[in-house]
Amino acid sequence: MKALILKPINAALIVAASVFLVGCGGGGGGSGTVEKVSGSVQASVLKGVKVCLKDTGVCTTTDKNGKFTLDTTYPATLELSVAGIKLAEVEVKSYTNITPGLLSEGNVTLGGYLGAFLHKAVGCGITAYYCDLSNVKSLEMNASGDSLVEMVKNAVQNGVLYAKANGKNINVTLSDIDEYITSNPVISGKKDLTYQGVMTLGDYAEFKFDVKNSKMNFNITGNVLGKFSADTHIYNMYNNMLYVNSDASNFYYLTASNMFATVMRNGKLYPVIGITKNFVKIEESEVIGKTFSLLVKDANIYGEKITSLASLVLNANHTFLFVTKDLYGNAIKISGIWEFKNDKVYLKNEDGSNFIILAVKKGKSQLIAIADFVNGGFGLASEAVKTGREDYTSYSYLKFIEKSANEKEICLGNLRVNKKDDNLVSITERDSKCFTVYVNSNVNAVFFEEVPVKGEVTYLAQTDPAMEIDGIDVAMNSVAISKKGVMAATVIDGDNGLFAQVGIRDSKEVAIFGSNKPIH
Repeated sequence: MKALILKPINAALIVAASVFLVGCGGGGGGSGTVEKVSGSVQASVLKGVKVCLKDTGVCTTTDKNGKFTLDTTYPATLELSVAGIKLAEVEVKSYTNITPGLLSEGNVTLGGYLGAFLHKAVGCGITAYYCDLSNVKSLEMNASGDSLVEMVKNAVQNGVLYAKANGKNINVTLSDIDEYITSNPVISGKKDLTYQGVMTLGDYAEFKFDVKNSKMNFNITGNVLGKFSADTHIYNMYNNMLYVNSDASNFYYLTASNMFATVMRNGKLYPVIGITKNFVKIEESEVIGKTFSLLVKDANIYGEKITSLASLVLNANHTFLFVTKDLYGNAIKISGIWEFKNDKVYLKNEDGSNFIILAVKKGKSQLIAIADFVNGGFGLASEAVKTGREDYTSYSYLKFIEKSANEKEICLGNLRVNKKDDNLVSITERDSKCFTVYVNSNVNAVFFEEVPVKGEVTYLAQTDPAMEIDGIDVAMNSVAISKKGVMAATVIDGDNGLFAQVGIRDSKEVAIFGSNKPIH
C-alpha cells in the first residue's frame, strides 16, 4: 500500500501532496537562450490555425492537439490567422494557451461570440472537444476591423452575429454563446464559476470558485443547519479536479458543469452537490411545461425519508404534479402551484410554504436541476428526454463510498457509457486514484490516505424505464437502472455533462458524480 496522510491546518503539506499526486515537471534548466516559442490555440482543441512570427516568414499551423512551435526566441509577437484572415496578434513571453478569453482581453461575452463563431465556422458542435479549422477556406463578415476579433466585436446586431463560412450563412445567437461559455468558462475568460446546489440533508448551497486565485466562497442557508458561510483558499490535490481547503476541513470535486463537495459543520462532514449557473439567465418560458426525472435521496415527505425515483411535471397553468414511491412501493402524489423567481422554481405546499426549490441549468437541448427538499433531503433532476447519442460518451468521476460516520472512501476515475440496444447500456468504470478519508471531529478536519485502486467494473443498465403509479406507467427518461452486480439508479445527461448515480455496493451506499466537461 502506498500511503499519504494530509494533516490539517498545514497548507504546506497540502501543497506538497498536490505536487506528489500530480507529478513533477522537468528540471529547472540553465541560463541558455530559449530557441523555440511554443503554445496552443484553444476554443476547444483547434487544428489548422496559422501562427506566424510577426513581419517574418516564420510560420507554422497548430497540430491535432492545437499546439504549435516556432524557431524563434521569447519575447515574441505572434500573428494568428484563419482562412487567410488575421485572427489576432498576441505578444508572448513564455508558453501560452491562446484562448478567446485572452484574445478578447477578459470580455467574456466577446470571448463567447468568438469561441462559438470559430466552432460554427467549421461546422463542429459548439461544445465539441476538437475542431479542424483547416477546412475553413473563406470567411465573410459584414463588419470592419483589422482582425477577426475586432470584426466579431463589431458584427453583433441585436444579440446575433451574422457571418459566412465557405459561402454558407452562419448565425451565432445569445443561446449559442450561453452554451459555449457555460461549457467553457475559463477559455471564454470567466474568472470564477458559480455552483448552485444543495446539501444532502436539504439546505441550499451556493459556491463561487475563483479559478485564478484558487479561492472558494460558499453560503449555506436552510432549515437544518441554518445560515453560515466561508471564504478560503483551496489547493489542487489531484488533476485539477480534486481540491482541499487550506485548513483541510472540506474537499471539492469541481468540473465546468457540476460539483461534489463536503462541508464540515459542528464536527460532522456533510456532502453537497451542485450545478453551474448559465451565463445567460434562465427564463420562466424555458421551464413551463417541462417534465423532470429525479433521483431523490432522503427526502422528508410526510415525515418519512424517501430515497427513490420521482417524476415532476411543471404544468403551463403553474400547477405541478410530483409522484414517487415510498419504501414499501406505495405511490406518493403531491400537487400544488409553482412560481418562478430569481432564476429558481419554487414548488408550494397547500399552506403556501416551500416544498421544493429547483435550481435549473440548461444545455443545448435539455435542462437539469438540483432539487432542495426544504424539510430535508435532495434530488438531482434531468429533463425527461430519452437517452440518446450525446449520452453515450466518457465521463470523469468522483466515487463517494460511505463506510461510517468518520470514515469514507473516494475514488477518482473515468467511465464510459456504451449503447447496447435501444433500452440497454453498458457502463465501464476505471478508478485511477483512491483515498480513505478520515474525519477528525475534534479539529474539524479530514485526513487522506491513498489506498490501492480496484479493478475495472462493467455492468449493464436499463435506460428510460417506467415507474408504475396507480396502474399508469410514468416514463423515467434520462434515467438508467442497474440491478446485477451494481444496484443503482443513474441520471445520464451528456448534453449538460452530467452522470450521477446513487446505489448499493457490497452493502455500502455509493454515489458517483461525474462530468464530461472539465475545467480547462
